Amino acid sequence: MTAEPDPAHAVVFPRGMPLEIQMLHPEALRMWGRGGESFYPVLVQEIGRRSLLITFEHVEDPAFRATAVVNRKTGIIEKVAMLGDITVLTEVEIDVPLVRESEPEFVPITDWIRPDY
Repeated sequence: MTAEPDPAHAVVFPRGMPLEIQMLHPEALRMWGRGGESFYPVLVQEIGRRSLLITFEHVEDPAFRATAVVNRKTGIIEKVAMLGDITVLTEVEIDVPLVRESEPEFVPITDWIRPDY
């Protein structure tokens, strides 16, 4: 006897993705003061002609802050500094078709994999 499959349910795409992917969907980052999230935005500043700097404050310690730099044209967060880590997106291409130039080829492993240091 087999068990019935779970019913279909909607999943918000960026939530389970790495931080770098979540930065493409800024509203998915866990730093907007919702629920159990520990940061909330306190300041937005214009940086040059194309960026916004958003400063976030920790709920329990106002001296503890995080920042995000948003590209105004694309809406993508290009830099996040939080919890001592800094993540910067350096090469983001938009409106590029998701088509491979060639299909990947998988060859069976026939020998041990040598380290490449």
